[in-house]
Amino acid sequence: MKLKDLFHIGFLLTLVFSLLIACSQSNPDPFTEKVKAAAKEASFTGPALWRVADEDTIVYLFGTVHTLRAETRWETPLVLDALKNADAIYFEADTEDAAAQNAITETATRLGLYSDGRTLREVLDEQAEREVEEAATLLGIELQGFDNFKPWFASTALSNIHLESRGFDSRLGVEKIISSQARNLGKPIRYLETGAYQLGLLASVPESEQIGLLVQTAEQIEDEPDFLDHLIRDWSSGDVEALANSIAADEAFGSGEIYNLMLRTRNANWSTLITKLMEDEAGTFFIAVGAAHLAGADSLQNLLASNGLVAKRENPPLN
Repeated sequence: MKLKDLFHIGFLLTLVFSLLIACSQSNPDPFTEKVKAAAKEASFTGPALWRVADEDTIVYLFGTVHTLRAETRWETPLVLDALKNADAIYFEADTEDAAAQNAITETATRLGLYSDGRTLREVLDEQAEREVEEAATLLGIELQGFDNFKPWFASTALSNIHLESRGFDSRLGVEKIISSQARNLGKPIRYLETGAYQLGLLASVPESEQIGLLVQTAEQIEDEPDFLDHLIRDWSSGDVEALANSIAADEAFGSGEIYNLMLRTRNANWSTLITKLMEDEAGTFFIAVGAAHLAGADSLQNLLASNGLVAKRENPPLN
């Protein structure tokens, strides 16, 4: 899976900021620096939080990232208050329960590994094999270790290895943190789908498109190793427009079919579930899904709007 897909799973002002710091005076006034730090603290509004409401139901929509570095800042009082006020919290899928983990493992093994005698290198043409081999070499692994991996599974493995090598940790992912907070608060946890269903969708893509995804992943590891850093910067600052341009588009998912399955189809399913939730239940609900689902033309907010449910941004982006 591509690095971008971790926002479905899915950031350049830092360069300018770094240059400004490099050009600043070598001995800054301590008081001035304290004032700047306080202003920066006060101006931080965090990732986008959306609110959908009718007469007796409130639904918060919050985009997540599934893996982060320890220093990434994203929690805000606004998000914490929304969690505290929620009667139940939704995630995409259960990845913590033992039965759910077993189902995911079984599905990944059944759908992600070759059982017909073929190997990954046999299904790749010469150019594709060269691209994937180069990425594997950069990561310090042997491509032959992936021989029984189907292309979509190999893409996922390459991305995970790359991110771990760059200091990202899935244990710091937003879902993990929110799930822990939800349990501490005694909140019921619900799920929009299952992890096995997600894997099944990706595995259903024609092999030629899986290969295209794998090659695109390899090229990104080679040519844009810090791409996720840029995405996380946009996400954590609430720049939904930048996210839409980067990850909520066909090309961000390797092919139009993968985009349709992993984003459009699932958003349509979720919009139906949320609409029904608001019709059937009163109360406040917090829904955390990959940030790519809340950006772009096919966003969950736009689909809800077609059902007459308007999502309003709770924390406007900084100018």
